[in-house]
Amino acid sequence: MEVMIGDNVKPGREIGIERDETDYVSGWILSLAIGMIVLGTVFAVLDRYDLLPALPAAAVAGTA
Repeated sequence: MEVMIGDNVKPGREIGIERDETDYVSGWILSLAIGMIVLGTVFAVLDRYDLLPALPAAAVAGTA
């Protein structure tokens, strides 16, 4: 598509995926990232105050 000087068309890029679908996927990824941050913070706080149960010695050593 050729845009001539004086046209009332704003130049924009053409993408193969609809904008609404892009926003949905971006929102899902953002929600996932926020959830991982919250979960990591919860585990860090529980570990800091020794509220997590200790792992059995076999699980730590990697033997069954």
